[in-house]
Amino acid sequence: MKFSYQEEYRRLLLSFSFGFDRDTFDIQQQTTQVPDKMDCVFACVGVPWCRSMNFQTTAHNNGLHVCELLSTDKHTHQKNMTRNDTFIHFSIKNQCIESPCLNGGTCSLQINRHDYHCQCKKGYHGLPFGCSSHANITDATRNVNNANTTAPIKCDKRIALGWYRFSGAAGVRMPTNCVPTSRCSTHASGWLSDPHPTIEQGTTTMKVCFHWSKNCCNWSRSINVTNCGEFFIYQFVPTLTCSLRYCSEH
Repeated sequence: MKFSYQEEYRRLLLSFSFGFDRDTFDIQQQTTQVPDKMDCVFACVGVPWCRSMNFQTTAHNNGLHVCELLSTDKHTHQKNMTRNDTFIHFSIKNQCIESPCLNGGTCSLQINRHDYHCQCKKGYHGLPFGCSSHANITDATRNVNNANTTAPIKCDKRIALGWYRFSGAAGVRMPTNCVPTSRCSTHASGWLSDPHPTIEQGTTTMKVCFHWSKNCCNWSRSINVTNCGEFFIYQFVPTLTCSLRYCSEH
């Protein structure tokens, strides 16, 4: 995720008391207090709808700074920037600003706020984002048939956020039925709780369940799944704990 400084000491004001019409300027805002500006950045990273933030340079008596999380960015609402010498504004680069979608397609940011997805207009079509740019997972230890309990236990808590495709010895897709525990070289085996999306459905947000303690969905994570026609890709996110792992099958 890339951040860029807005002009120093400028603030994106979203309070409707400044004359914005709620019907035409419907933007989310959340205020919190943080020790320093990097904590403000991390606070935004932890909120899916956050696109930018205002950080108050002067701390309160408790040593904390005001951090305003905003659901828009300087690129989208540049005209709403106003000078305020007590705040610094940070923005996440919005890939959709450069209008990457052709023929009038609609651009939307993905869950990691760096990749984007194009929704084609009627009569047009194209490969979804990620179908031509993804990482291949060929590791046979991820396959549901791998029940080797003596091998080192693996975990996806540190997996890099991005698009992945299963191929080769790993298999071709994630399972859509509850996988027994202690498979895929892990303790809690990960599987999709619903069928894979069709091509027409495009990129779909789905739930991955992790089987543990006699509960097929003891933990869960939401990921994006795309049908690329001949294969599926998955936008994996780090698991909440160890040892949980995304599994595959032939």
